[in-house]
Amino acid sequence: MKLYSQLILSISFLILLSACSEVPFFLDFDYRRGTKALENKNYELALDSFSEVIKKTDPDSQKRFLTYIKRSIAYAHLNEFDTALEDLKVAKDFIKLYPNDHLTIGELFLVESNVYASLGHEDKVITNLHKAAEYLPNDVVINNNLGHHYNELGNYKEALKYLNKALEVEEYAYSYNNRALTNLKLGNIDAALRDIESSEKLYDQNPYLYENKAQIFFELNKQDLACEVLKQAVLLSKEFDYIVPKDSLKFRKLFEANCN
Repeated sequence: MKLYSQLILSISFLILLSACSEVPFFLDFDYRRGTKALENKNYELALDSFSEVIKKTDPDSQKRFLTYIKRSIAYAHLNEFDTALEDLKVAKDFIKLYPNDHLTIGELFLVESNVYASLGHEDKVITNLHKAAEYLPNDVVINNNLGHHYNELGNYKEALKYLNKALEVEEYAYSYNNRALTNLKLGNIDAALRDIESSEKLYDQNPYLYENKAQIFFELNKQDLACEVLKQAVLLSKEFDYIVPKDSLKFRKLFEANCN
C-alpha cells in the first residue's frame, strides 16, 4: 500500500479539532464548509474556504493554526506540493504559541510526511513521522506509516517494531497488510499468511492486500492461488480511491508475467 495516498486523502483533516468556539459565525461557516469540501474531495472549494478563514482570523489564533494545516492538504491534492509545504512552514510558527496542543502538532508533522512521500523524499518522510510520534506516540496511523516506510526502505526489523506497536493499539487492516509484507520479507511465511487473513477480514477491498497475498502464494509455490488473488488486485485497483496509477500498471504486468 502506498500509504501517503491513503493518508492525504482520508486521515488528517478528520482528526484535526475545531479549536475556537468563540470565532465569528461567518468564519466558523467558512471553516466548516472547507472541512466538508475536503471530506467530499472538492479541493478547490476547500482551498477557497480556508483562504477566507486565514484572511479574516486573528494572526495568532488557534483556528488559523489549524486552517493552515487543512489548506495544505487541499493544496497537496491539487499537486501544489511546494505551496502545501509553505503553509505547513507557516503553521510551525504556531507551535511556540500552542506547545501543549500535541494533537495538532502531531498532525502537522504527519501531513508534512505525506507531502514529502508524494514527492518521493523518503528520508524526510521518516524524519517527520518520528517528529509526529514525539507528540502522538501511540497513534495507530503514525506507527503504521513508520512501518510502511521502513518496509519501503528494506529495514524490515524496524518496520516490524512499529507495525507491532500499531496493532497493539488497534486492529487496523492496513497495519496487518503491511506487517504481512514485513513477515514475508523476514521469511516468516506462516505469520505473513495469518496477517494477510486478518487484514482481509477487516477490509477486503484493498488491492495491495491481494498483491501481498499473491506474493505469499508464489513463495509457497501455489501458482494458481497466486494468480487468482493477483487478478483480484488488478480488478480492485480500477475502483480503489487510493491507488497509485503506477501500481495499477505494476499489478497488470505482474499478472501478465506470471499468469498467462
